[in-house]
Amino acid sequence: MKKSLVSTLTIALVVGAASTTFAAANPFSDVPADHWAYDSIAKLAAEGVVDGYGDGTYRGEQEITRYEMAQMVARAMAKNAKSADLDKLAAEFADELDSLGVRVAALEKKVDNVKWQGELKYEYSNNRIKGEPKETENKLILRLEPEMTVNKNWTIKARMDYEGNTKTSEDVNTVKVDRMWAEGEYGKFTVKLGKIQYDSSFDGGMMWDGRVTGAQVFYNGGNVNAAVSAGRVNLSDIDEDAFGAGNTTNYMGIEVFGDQEKKLTWGVGYHHIKGFDKNEKAKIIEGGLGYNFTDKLVLSGAYARNTGNKNEEKKERDAYTVELKYRGAEQDKAGSYGVWAAYRKLGKYAVIAPTYDGAQRGYHGFEVGTEVALGKNIVGNLIYFQGNANKSGDPKLNRIFGSVEFFF
Repeated sequence: MKKSLVSTLTIALVVGAASTTFAAANPFSDVPADHWAYDSIAKLAAEGVVDGYGDGTYRGEQEITRYEMAQMVARAMAKNAKSADLDKLAAEFADELDSLGVRVAALEKKVDNVKWQGELKYEYSNNRIKGEPKETENKLILRLEPEMTVNKNWTIKARMDYEGNTKTSEDVNTVKVDRMWAEGEYGKFTVKLGKIQYDSSFDGGMMWDGRVTGAQVFYNGGNVNAAVSAGRVNLSDIDEDAFGAGNTTNYMGIEVFGDQEKKLTWGVGYHHIKGFDKNEKAKIIEGGLGYNFTDKLVLSGAYARNTGNKNEEKKERDAYTVELKYRGAEQDKAGSYGVWAAYRKLGKYAVIAPTYDGAQRGYHGFEVGTEVALGKNIVGNLIYFQGNANKSGDPKLNRIFGSVEFFF
């Protein structure tokens, strides 16, 4: 007998399959029903101990390698088979089993090193400006966010967006890597390098919800925290009409803020942008306060002023927001919800990239909104904004924004 059949018989004896006829059909075309090892091969194939070759054959007359034999032993051990023969086989093929275990462990580790999450998001917006045609926009976004572990200190993170944007006069579809960066954790310090998502730390997103290509260093001190950032900013991402396409410039900033989970929250910041204000340097100072009446009811506010070019339109050089919010939608808790009401003024040269889907840069007015977890990992939003442009004589804006997000 060839080594392959001897191996099959040995393993079959180990798992107790050789003495009785096995009723399951043998999956291998080259093993006839009257073959002396038919029952053993059928049993082991049914239990996943042997799997033959990719063409549906067993090739019983072909000699196998020690590594192939070790694979069968490992599968038998996985079935919790126990016998002296199996112990002998495990000792004989110890090196091959060890090699097999290393390879499997390495593969599992690589898989664990990469984690994915994302969302599918539908957005609808309707802008009505007196004297101008209604502007409606429908947007569908597929967002993927991988996270890759480098070592105990560093991870690589990214976000990739596919966006389908259907306007009244054109269809626009884009695919882009919206951000990608390396993030290192060293005690109380977090370092980010690359194309980084910049979120305001204390003003509810009034100043920033955008990207900086450069570096950030966070100090996580608990009651007193700080963030220092520097890099390049794509102004066309903020407002292409105001700054033109492909216009990038230098940015640096610092924020100092308290624990945002406390009853009283606070923060101050400074942002310096070259060429943000008609090729002059924008020097924006801001401050924010918040008070948590309960864990469900929060009052917050922030103010920012561009102290740069004194000749710029005065009404566009400052910004502020006051918001009262009750509860909030929890992504993993179906039926949870939040509602808010706010008054916002967003001077074009006082804020960089606000996070609001209702109020817009260059306008001031009232905003109301609601968010609801329609199901686990499904969140819907509906927002209404009514206001006026900051420039004197400009018409009113009525804006409706709605979205549904499916998280995975």
